[in-house]
Amino acid sequence: MNIELYSREGCNLCDNAKTYLKTHQLPFNEYVIGKDVTRDMVVEIFPGVRMLPIIVIDGKYIGGYEQLLSMNF
Repeated sequence: MNIELYSREGCNLCDNAKTYLKTHQLPFNEYVIGKDVTRDMVVEIFPGVRMLPIIVIDGKYIGGYEQLLSMNF
């Protein structure tokens, strides 16, 4: 399983998602907006998405933190 997490510093939901993934021992790649990717890049990749975190599993956008929780890992 390939998990990507797009986040920004100071985002509580982003931190919660990272904690959830680590607690469930799910490896993930994190891309911090403003550090690893630009905001414009994220808007181009995920048009219409305006909330963080952005979580992608196996190349498919699943949503944010609440959608991650609903996957019941």
